[in-house]
Amino acid sequence: MALKRRNLVWLSMMAGLVAIVIVSGAANLNQALALIGLLALAAVATLTNVRSSAWRERLPRSPLAHRRISPRAQEATERARRRGAALYRDITLLDIGVITAHTRHDGLVMRRERTISLDDDGVRPYIVLQVDPLEADRKSVIRFEMIDADGEQRYVHETELLLRDGDMNILADHQLPLADNDDLDNAAGNWDLRVYLDGTLLGIFDFVVTPSIERRSRMLRGERRRTTDETTASLGDLLRDQQRQRRN
Repeated sequence: MALKRRNLVWLSMMAGLVAIVIVSGAANLNQALALIGLLALAAVATLTNVRSSAWRERLPRSPLAHRRISPRAQEATERARRRGAALYRDITLLDIGVITAHTRHDGLVMRRERTISLDDDGVRPYIVLQVDPLEADRKSVIRFEMIDADGEQRYVHETELLLRDGDMNILADHQLPLADNDDLDNAAGNWDLRVYLDGTLLGIFDFVVTPSIERRSRMLRGERRRTTDETTASLGDLLRDQQRQRRN
């Protein structure tokens, strides 16, 4: 629509100049007809260009681009479509998911998983986009959201970037801490990752968050320690009672 307005302004200016030349009598009949003919050609060329662009936008994506879309991205895009999202035609979601980080004795390990553990250090989302030239060279805002099984928003991150022609790998700058995060004690279950481009929903990716085994182990060790302490205290009381009875 912006292209059409720009062309209409240009055509109006040209028509005004031609009208001024004809009305002023500065051009003879042949020159006036030539100017009108050039104006008509310019109008036809402009309208043809607009119609070609609209026709090109109605073309389906190429089979090659469709084959490059991961199953995760296909599923996420379909879920966004069922939510009524108006998907971009010139921007294709090729992949979507989450990457976890976990510190081990041999260093930091990063994995792309669909099932993550609250024992991991943290998790951050990523997407891969294919940007057509028509959408390239403009600034956009990518928004990531993580929603837990109860519908509570656990993570929000926005980043501004310049869309480039071709494939773009976009990884969130910040991660959601998992290990020793007291706010996530009861947050295990099925989560959703929602990704927006300039306010338009691109995809919804679901993943599973499992409870922390380490935290459960600490809790069990604490329960055992308390039980042992209580048993020892009870045994001490019993022995002291027996000693008092013997003295009596």
